[in-house]
Amino acid sequence: MAGVIFATYPLIVSMNPSIDKVSKKISVNINEITPGEFVEVNVKNLPVIIFRPNKEFIEELVYLNTKVNGPKLKVGEIPSVFVYGRISTFKGCVLQKRDKVYFGDESKKIGGWVDLCHHGAWDYAGRSLIGDYPKLPNLESTKYRIKEDVLEFYEQ
Repeated sequence: MAGVIFATYPLIVSMNPSIDKVSKKISVNINEITPGEFVEVNVKNLPVIIFRPNKEFIEELVYLNTKVNGPKLKVGEIPSVFVYGRISTFKGCVLQKRDKVYFGDESKKIGGWVDLCHHGAWDYAGRSLIGDYPKLPNLESTKYRIKEDVLEFYEQ
C-alpha cells in the first residue's frame, strides 16, 4: 500500500494548481487612458471595456438620462471610469462600437455600443438605450477595484 501512495504522490501534487495559476491580476493605469477613450482588456476570456469619459461625454451621458434604462447621472458625480463587459445582455453577442447611433431626434447623434444581431444599443456608461431600440438590461459590470489610479481585476 505504501508503494502505491509513494508512486501516485507526484501525480496528485502536479494536479494542484500553482499560486500563479489560481489568481491572475490584470492592472490598468487609469491615467494612461485618454479622456474620451476606452481600452479593452480580456478578463476571464471575456472582452471588458474601461471607458474614461471627458467633458463632452459627461454632457452626453447626462443628456441621455431620459433615454436610457439605467441610473441617472449628474455632472460632478460621474465616476472616473465605467467598466463593463462588451457582451450583449440579450443573447451574448459581442457589441460593436459606433461613434454615432441615431436616436430619435436627428440633432443628437450619440455614440455607444450596438448589438448588430438583435438591434440593442447602449451608451458609453453601459446603460441600455430605450425608444428606438428594444429595452434590454444594462451592460454587466465586472468586479474590480481602483487603488492609486490603477484599476485591478482578479481572475480565478
